[in-house]
Amino acid sequence: MGLTTTTLGTPLGATIYIDADANATAEVAATSAKTLYQIRLDNTLNSAATYLHIVDGTSASPGQTERNFIFYCASGATANYSIPTGLACDNGLVFWCTTQSVKTGTDSPAKAVEVRIHTS
Repeated sequence: MGLTTTTLGTPLGATIYIDADANATAEVAATSAKTLYQIRLDNTLNSAATYLHIVDGTSASPGQTERNFIFYCASGATANYSIPTGLACDNGLVFWCTTQSVKTGTDSPAKAVEVRIHTS
């Protein structure tokens, strides 16, 4: 399944990006400025931890591109991150998931990881 984008009307005026099977392939979610307010990682199907890598940009190469943000989700669990003041991505939003926290990691999770990113 590919990336799903949902635009919310006013007063929220936000966008939620959903990738139901995030892996080590970069997803270009946005090519303009976004502010991240909430992130949800569902890693319940996997027996290894998962790391969400986020780049403030319009393209990225997993294993090579330096990440701006990284979020952790334990094995067999979900993780919810609320960022009340927001994390600014001035140029765009690209993300992917691996089982390694290091920049050079390119191993995809064995099973589907759902990523939801709420932005404005």
